[in-house]
Parts: sequence; C-alpha cells; structure tokens
Amino acid sequence: LVGKVDIRKLEHYAQNDPDAYGYSGALCRANQGIMEFVEMFKAPIKVLHPLLTATQEGNYNGTEGISALPFNGIILAHSNESEWVTFRNNKNNEAFLDRVYIVKVPYCLRISEEIKIYEKLLNHSELTHAPCAPGTLETLSRFSILSRLKEPENSSIYSKMRVYDGESLKDTDPKAKSYQ
Repeated sequence: LVGKVDIRKLEHYAQNDPDAYGYSGALCRANQGIMEFVEMFKAPIKVLHPLLTATQEGNYNGTEGISALPFNGIILAHSNESEWVTFRNNKNNEAFLDRVYIVKVPYCLRISEEIKIYEKLLNHSELTHAPCAPGTLETLSRFSILSRLKEPENSSIYSKMRVYDGESLKDTDPKAKSYQ
C-alpha cells in the first residue's frame, strides 16, 4: 500500500533519502485520484492501518523512516457482504467504520447486459480471437441470471428472467407481472 525503498537506487542514494524510495504503493499512485482495494475486509488489520491515517489525517507513513506522505483521494473497496458483516462486527475495527460509506451494488439481472459484460471481458483478454459457438454467451448469461433469481410465487423462474430482460409476456404467460 505504501511503497518501499528501491534497491536499485541505493547505489546512488542513502536508504532514508526520498529519491531512493519507490513510490509504487497503491496509496502513492492513487494520490489525488481513486484507489481500488479488492477484498479489503479479508486483509489483516495491520495492512489497513495506512488507510486509517490516510483518511483521518490526509497522510500516511512510508517504510524505512521516510517522512509522512500526503494523501488526498478516494479509496474504493469492495467485498462480499458476509466479509463486510464480519469486519463490521469486530470491535477492533471501530475506527474504520466511521470512515466507510456503504453502496450496495446488486447483481445484474438482465440477460442482454450480462452478455455485454462477457463480451467486454472477452474482447480485452487473450481469448478475443478464440472460437466460440453461437449462443454460448447467451446461454452462460441465462444460467448466471437464473442462479441469482428467487423462484416467484405466481409464475416460472424462466418467465421472471425474461420479464427482467424487458420482454412482455402478456400472451405467453398471463400470470407474469411486468417489471417496473
């Protein structure tokens, strides 16, 4: 998170010289920007301490005796809800809880949007030119969305999936309610 001394620069600078420091930590790179912290609530509490001082005081301590480094940015962390609940219920994390704003992001429930997500992932990967059978992404999207839906009382789960994707089922499934 905070960077470290660049061993290659020690040939020219002392270990505590700011010019020998490698500003490669996430907080260094995110200064005056946004830092993404994946699975933050799984990290050991010791790793999170620089985040606390960065958000509370606007600076954090680097390693190797370098003075405090400024931080003016946003820390965007995401995690599963169960890990968040465990983190929130731990009394040792109270200082962090005052600085956290929860934004709940629901799963994608539209087949058409899920297909776009898969296409974007594939187009920016090594698999961009790999052969893919027609309908594969649609089938994968349908399967993913069906796994996220709860069985409705008045209709089938397949009808619910189609309604969420914007289809009108007045003629094929009169029990299905439209999605508002």
